[in-house]
Amino acid sequence: SPFSHLPSKFQMAAFTAKQSDLYDRQIRLWGAESQNLLQSSKVLFLKPVGCLTECLKNTVLSGIQVTIAPMSASDGLYGSNVVAEVKELNPYGNVDSVDTTSIKDAVLEGHTLVVAYCADLEELRELSARCEAAKISLIGACQFGFKACCFLQLHSPTGPHTFKKEIGKDKLSDPVSVEYPPLSAILDTKDWTTLKDRWGPVRHELVAWNLVTGFDVKGSDLASFKEHATSKLASLDLASSFTGPELEELHKSQNAPTIFPVSAVFGGLMGQEVIKSLSRKGECANNILYFDGEKAGSVRYPPIPK
Repeated sequence: SPFSHLPSKFQMAAFTAKQSDLYDRQIRLWGAESQNLLQSSKVLFLKPVGCLTECLKNTVLSGIQVTIAPMSASDGLYGSNVVAEVKELNPYGNVDSVDTTSIKDAVLEGHTLVVAYCADLEELRELSARCEAAKISLIGACQFGFKACCFLQLHSPTGPHTFKKEIGKDKLSDPVSVEYPPLSAILDTKDWTTLKDRWGPVRHELVAWNLVTGFDVKGSDLASFKEHATSKLASLDLASSFTGPELEELHKSQNAPTIFPVSAVFGGLMGQEVIKSLSRKGECANNILYFDGEKAGSVRYPPIPK
């Protein structure tokens, strides 16, 4: 059984005839067992803003249990009506909300997956370590202007993430186990030029993500950002990788407002990763997914080799 790896609290939950009708197309697409596995999973959404709102919508529509944890009244979905409003998307969905003041204080236990909006890499690093210790899967995302990025760290409750590849029409492979490295494995690699075996030439997209999310003071002046970027690039042995004009463009994107079409597209991509990871059907991005709305394309980065 594809559910045998799950502890009792995540075991298969039967669905009613009405739910069978509602999820009919999904059941035909990925099967009744996968749909049951989705409904037996519970996802915690921390700070549902930007691309996370689209991801949340797709998650609820799929029948996955959801807990919403906005950090403040400015975090999009907030207030006493949040559960009722989100539940309108799926009357058979299980939607809760919790009050928490920060991602650091969020209670992760009882969830299969955490999806968090983290514009600060150190905050994401700490969340990554907590999820790694608890064997809870994590998708941490951020969005700046036309660009968006998410980091995936997947587990089963008892070990590495396991899934079945699609190898033909209605054919699945034997279970495949994949280990996802924690974020510290990336951030603690001081010389990124050593990662060429992983990425080929070090990609500007990934370095840009590191620079922008590492500079967490919105609205700071260009000179401060250039000072931060120059120091960070030197520490990664990439001092000549970005020109002055490129850093100016990055600074503009770091202060850019949320662009809703980018939120919709990237949130949809994230929703696919949520469904694949929980249904354990299909290969997920491993372990960084980057999207550029200006180029209308995405890049997946494989994990750091051991």
